[in-house]
Amino acid sequence: MTINEDQKIFFSAERLFPAAARRAKILEALQRNWASVVGFAVAQHSRPCNLGPEELTIFSDSQHSSFILSKSKGNIQRVLRKFQLGNEEDFKLKVTYSWPGRQARKIFYVPSPPKIIRVDEALVRKSMLGAPATLPVEINYALSHLKIFLDELNKSRSKV
Repeated sequence: MTINEDQKIFFSAERLFPAAARRAKILEALQRNWASVVGFAVAQHSRPCNLGPEELTIFSDSQHSSFILSKSKGNIQRVLRKFQLGNEEDFKLKVTYSWPGRQARKIFYVPSPPKIIRVDEALVRKSMLGAPATLPVEINYALSHLKIFLDELNKSRSKV
């Protein structure tokens, strides 16, 4: 027996569960614009992860951002009211340290800008003197420059 392509049954989650599908879209929008809701400093250490009918769960990786989020319930509710959510008096804001279904880890790390290391051209020229005569000048310069750069980088790391 063969199944005709037109006889297959397709389910639409939006039609079956319209409220849940709407909350999922709102949660995606909230995650995209999280920094504008709570500020950049708190957004680096937190993220909304679950939006239920009467509760918003937010993952946070620091106590400081958790404290600020717990005090920001009114601001978050104001944003959710724009989507016709969060009007209820019993709306809950839940801040958690563990990402649902995953191990808790810092995923919002923003690296510090790299340190600028200046390479002294006189040291590069001096380092080039000991190279074999068969080595092309461009390669000699590049290797000498890299050596001086790595030496300076190791010096700056050892100071820390």
